[in-house]
Amino acid sequence: MLVRPLDRDRLSALDSLLARYPYHDFRHYPRFPPEARTRALIHELEAATAHGTLLAAWAGDDPVGVGFVEPLAWDTSFFGLPMGRIGPLVVDAQGQQGLDPLLDALLKAAGDLGLRHLAVKVDCGHLEAVQALEARGFRLMDCLVTYLYDTQDPPPGTKQLVLVRDYRTGDRETVLAIAKRMYGNYAGRFARDPWLPPEATRRFYVEWVRNACAGEMADRFLVGERGGRVVSFLAYRRIPSVFEATGIRIAGQGISAVLPEGIGSYPALLATAMATDQPNYDFAEFDTPIENTLPQRVFQKLGLPLVRSKYTLHWGTG
Repeated sequence: MLVRPLDRDRLSALDSLLARYPYHDFRHYPRFPPEARTRALIHELEAATAHGTLLAAWAGDDPVGVGFVEPLAWDTSFFGLPMGRIGPLVVDAQGQQGLDPLLDALLKAAGDLGLRHLAVKVDCGHLEAVQALEARGFRLMDCLVTYLYDTQDPPPGTKQLVLVRDYRTGDRETVLAIAKRMYGNYAGRFARDPWLPPEATRRFYVEWVRNACAGEMADRFLVGERGGRVVSFLAYRRIPSVFEATGIRIAGQGISAVLPEGIGSYPALLATAMATDQPNYDFAEFDTPIENTLPQRVFQKLGLPLVRSKYTLHWGTG
């Protein structure tokens, strides 16, 4: 088994391997053809060559695995240590023989890049990859489940228990106060990470919302009002890499919060987003950690199917 760097002009050699990949993120999406799934993977791998390291495992002339490691500039600046991520671990479904040498090579490449912390997301069905990562010191941080709205379906209706409107600049301080209150002790994957500074993990989601208020992390920002007071919000954006690779428009990467006095806001925010943005997207993704049962009950009540579940694992030094 040989693992070596792969230039972007040789990505076409991976077409057969990528087409056979059984854990593609979009495999349960309607109207997302197999060739588009392959293009999405190629685009992600190609982008990683700009400032990361792309590696492929070969058995003779046949590629049996591919993955990349890349630095994460924003995370590095925010948390104060060199951070990166390992991209999709695409290995041959027959035997997984490229997985171990590929992972070893990726960890060496991470060391050469000076990275001291890594994150990787793995489909919950790919348990061989989870076990291989754990054997190398990675620790499980969360399980993220994804529900899907297909915009060809009628938007779901729900009781409008709050007034939903677009975010305005004057809402900023109120929205940030909601984020600080609701995310101050949030037990997400960063809070579970023993390698990250606790003070920074408590600020992470508030900073995400701050960037969304500035228009940097959101294309659409909705707030819920009750009695003239903002009690909830929902921000999301179009996932650019998928659109660039396939032309398929997916809304996602959202963040939301609801004050206790804003109970009933979340279904109204979702239903409004789906109804008013329906012409602008092909799909809308809704992610949440698996232990968050309340939003999942909302997704299910709105008739949204579960289409994906992924583990997040972290690795660190010290």
